[in-house]
Amino acid sequence: MRNLLLLFLTLFMTACSYKPLDIIFGNDKGTVQEIDEQEYESKLEILKEFDLDEYVGTKTAYDCSSFVSLVNKKHDNRFYEEDDVANFYDRSGRKSKAIYNLYADSGRIVFDDPNAGDLIFFSDTFSKKSRWKNDSENITHVGIVTKVYPDESVEFVHYANKIIKVGYMNLNKKNTFKGKNKIENSYIVDCKSFNIDCLSSSHFAGYGRVK
Repeated sequence: MRNLLLLFLTLFMTACSYKPLDIIFGNDKGTVQEIDEQEYESKLEILKEFDLDEYVGTKTAYDCSSFVSLVNKKHDNRFYEEDDVANFYDRSGRKSKAIYNLYADSGRIVFDDPNAGDLIFFSDTFSKKSRWKNDSENITHVGIVTKVYPDESVEFVHYANKIIKVGYMNLNKKNTFKGKNKIENSYIVDCKSFNIDCLSSSHFAGYGRVK
C-alpha cells in the first residue's frame, strides 16, 4: 500500500497535462496527411538547432516534464537544478508549472526571439477545469525548442499522447495549421474538430530562456 501511495504522489507531482495530444500530420478538415520529414527540412534554412532526434518516436518518458528532466540530466542540468524546481510547486502540483514559476521568478520568461535549447511552455492544454482559482497562467505543458528558422517559426520536441514527438509553432501565422510547404502550427490538444483554438500558437505561454 505504501509503495502504491508513493507511486501516485510521484505521478501527481510530475504531471504536466493529463492527456495532451499533438496531431502533427493533419489538416483543418480532419484528414491525415503524411509529410516526408527530409523533404520538409529541405525547404527551410535552419537558423539555430538543438538536436534531440534520438528521443523522437520513443517512449523514454511518461509525461512532458519527465522528458524535459531526462534531457536536463543528460545535459548536466542545462535547464535547472531539481532542488530549485522543488521550491516552486504550487497548488496545481504540476512540475511543468513549477519549472515555469522558477523561470518567471528569475525573469527568464520571454515571448520572442527564442534560441534552440530554450524551453517552451503552453497553457490550458488539458481543460480549463484544471485551472486553480487565481491561477492566471495555468501552465500545463512544456517542451524543448530544437530548431529556430529565419521566418521566426520554431520546432520543438515534447512528450504527448504517450510518445515523444515533434511539434511546430509560428506566431506570425497563428491561425494556420499548414502553409504551402510546411506545417506552421501543430495541434497541441485533443481536438476532434481540428479547431484553430487547438493549435500550438493558441496555447503558447512563453519561452523559458536558458542561460
